[in-house]
Amino acid sequence: MTGSGETAELPLTAGQLQHFAVIRRNPALRMAIWSCFRLPGELDVDRLTDSVETLVSRHEALRVEILERPGGEPRQRIRDLPPRAGLISCQSVLARSEEQFSRYVRHILVQEVRREWGGDAYPFKFRLFRYSPTVHTLMVGFSHMAVDGIGADLLIHDLLRTYADAAAGRTPRGLPRRGFADSVSRQSEAIGGGRRSTGRDRPDPSPPTRFDVPPPDPGEDGGQSRQSTLSLSGTELAALREQADLHGCTEFTWILAAFARTVFRFTRQDRISISVPVDMRGPGEREVVGMYVLEVPVVVERPRDTGDARGLVAGVGSAVLRAMVRARRSRTWGDEFGPDLSINYRKMSALDGRAAGRLSGAQYLPRIDYLTPGMSLLAFSYPDVLDVQALLDSGVFSADAEKDVTETLRRDLTSGSSR
Repeated sequence: MTGSGETAELPLTAGQLQHFAVIRRNPALRMAIWSCFRLPGELDVDRLTDSVETLVSRHEALRVEILERPGGEPRQRIRDLPPRAGLISCQSVLARSEEQFSRYVRHILVQEVRREWGGDAYPFKFRLFRYSPTVHTLMVGFSHMAVDGIGADLLIHDLLRTYADAAAGRTPRGLPRRGFADSVSRQSEAIGGGRRSTGRDRPDPSPPTRFDVPPPDPGEDGGQSRQSTLSLSGTELAALREQADLHGCTEFTWILAAFARTVFRFTRQDRISISVPVDMRGPGEREVVGMYVLEVPVVVERPRDTGDARGLVAGVGSAVLRAMVRARRSRTWGDEFGPDLSINYRKMSALDGRAAGRLSGAQYLPRIDYLTPGMSLLAFSYPDVLDVQALLDSGVFSADAEKDVTETLRRDLTSGSSR
């Protein structure tokens, strides 16, 4: 099988270094990327296993091993392929109905989401569940130390395409034009030979967000994040996308502006910092799988005219561009900032939609069993629905405040009014 073989030690990407630092600060975090897919029709398990083997061989990031050095910066190396038996597990499930089968799979997904990823384990996990000869669910997990959300989407598409090629008797694709190890080496050389980080590259840090909300009652803080889920579809989703078009911005920028507008309603501060993911892949690395996403602080100023939605959107867009420029000029400062406001946005393709049987988004979101500071937003944009998960610090927000914030966010997402 091509693509196997160990490499010499390599540095970590900026995204990996930042993620490593975050996990060290909060070991309770579970940040692997998990997805489930219903696979319709007859399934050839041997061919699926072959396809997984091809995928792991083709993408070096699926074979990385993180090497910790006492007192030194962590490194990584690319390992050989694991034994075939370790590529995918297969399990037949005895259930009275497909609904019971799905509940069981979701129960397993919760266990996987909450489980710590072993330090020496390969950064992937494939689990196949069989209900009948024509009903299977594939559960896929990737360690965030090795793969970001963009890479996870690339891998899922590549796996299903490879399986379809094998089933049709077509020759599978070869190796990517650029591998992960080559990409890491090039980025490391560029950083080493380029301009180092300066104080001018770093934004002025914003103070922690002070929310103007009634505190929770004694005993109401359960040590976990408050978690609210809302879905926008039909006229609400049309209104959101119409607002983005009217303001000449992307859907993500509009959601970020709406999030900022909601936060400003619950704080007296005129300046907030929101952590936003930035893809650090270079122009020739768009199809390279790895952990390249760096969380950077986007500093947003409260508009002078609180009813000026267009001004807020323009300000948010400019702030994002400035943050991206700083990130690309200096890839070393990202782990120094940890804003208590954050947003993550993923544009889901038709493959990820509910017609494909993906068990994610509003269909099923495992409960977060650790405490996140401040307020975080996770948005999954499908062609016909926007699923949004809001996580709020239970030590700051009461149950009533959580409801108020969620309702306000829904209005700000679908309305152009800032009042």
